[in-house]
Amino acid sequence: MSHQRHKPDVIVISGDFTQRAKIDQYRKAKIFLESLASIAPTVVTPGNHDIPLYRIFERIFFPYYLYRRWIRSERDYYLELPSKQWESIGIVSLDSTAPYRRIDGHITKQQLLFCQRVLSESNPQIKVLVTHHPLIFSKDIARKPAIFCHQRRLQQLSQLGFKIILSGHLHQSCVTNWNPLTGEICAPESREQSKIVNVLSGTASSSRGRFREYERCSFNVLELHTPTESNDSILQVDNYSSELSTGNFQLAQSYRCILPA
Repeated sequence: MSHQRHKPDVIVISGDFTQRAKIDQYRKAKIFLESLASIAPTVVTPGNHDIPLYRIFERIFFPYYLYRRWIRSERDYYLELPSKQWESIGIVSLDSTAPYRRIDGHITKQQLLFCQRVLSESNPQIKVLVTHHPLIFSKDIARKPAIFCHQRRLQQLSQLGFKIILSGHLHQSCVTNWNPLTGEICAPESREQSKIVNVLSGTASSSRGRFREYERCSFNVLELHTPTESNDSILQVDNYSSELSTGNFQLAQSYRCILPA
């Protein structure tokens, strides 16, 4: 995984820094994050594995203590990136974990108000959301939605102008397009005005990948650009997966999605 080759403008890690929210696991995660600091700005969010599962007292009364100590004190925050092609790109990171739910997550009304406030103050041309739990539900990759009231939240996020959602949680890479007019999954080349693309990352540093990424590590490289002949933006997602024999990363899949102007 060569950062010299990809030269990222930002690095997004969508949660699950640890397996069981233990101090030694958080310590290693912090060292890893510090190694990325010299490459590009990082955007992070907690995952359900970053909350104590069996230490019930901690889970109820201070579930985010270790995350805040070792990873980041803020759980909801905003980062604005300069861009040569657009006026700016705004990235909102929302904590979708719910300590009172064992696995599934949620996005609260207060978090939506936070999004509305920061986006109205900065008004970025491209709006990106980062959550641990994916919002677009597909039976091809999950048995049930990972977010409570996911359809309603998608409508609200679409109204706020989000085009791209970056998530994790399912331990497999996937790109899903959602049509706000029908409330259903649509084709990558569709041009619905408020379409949202949900990009899921696999597991980058463990052997807990699932399905076609079983025992493999993976990561995504996203490139956003605007063709000269159209005002529509193009989102290119390249998924890199490790080979079982060598551990080297190779391009596994590529996705090309249209984001209507």
